[in-house]
Amino acid sequence: MDDEVLSTTRAARLLGVSRQHLATLADQGQVPFWRVGTHRRFNTSDLMRFKLKRSAHGHRTLDWDAINLTDLRSWIYGVLVASKLAKAPSGVIEVGRQNLRKMKEVHADGSADPLLLRWGQLLLGSSDVLLEVLVSPSQSAAELRHSSPFAGVLSSDERHWVIRVTRVSQ
Repeated sequence: MDDEVLSTTRAARLLGVSRQHLATLADQGQVPFWRVGTHRRFNTSDLMRFKLKRSAHGHRTLDWDAINLTDLRSWIYGVLVASKLAKAPSGVIEVGRQNLRKMKEVHADGSADPLLLRWGQLLLGSSDVLLEVLVSPSQSAAELRHSSPFAGVLSSDERHWVIRVTRVSQ
């Protein structure tokens, strides 16, 4: 898959940090970048490596020992959707886009705008980034998965399996 080039604003949004914080991380050599004139540019693959490394070191990740049932189930659903996305990206993304349109109609009052906007960006961007969000242990990804536009991607049997497995583990 193609490695998307992002501006500082888009890269910061992807990482869930401020532009200034990302600039500081980049200038310290923690996140690879290059300049186009005076502007920094970032590869999504470099950002995902940084994000996974950061997650592995305990930055804003789910507490697996104290995880609540909703977060656990949404993470497992995310992993299952990610496996289907890896096999048939265009079909899964199209389901997500159709559901997102419906979700925007239901939440026309603006109550879910930040989450729906983020899903819209993800569904238009790199499949690699979308996959990372679906399986990420980060708290921001967990919050995003609670408004997942992938209803209908998993079969009824798959959804029931997740409920059964998580009921046993709690």
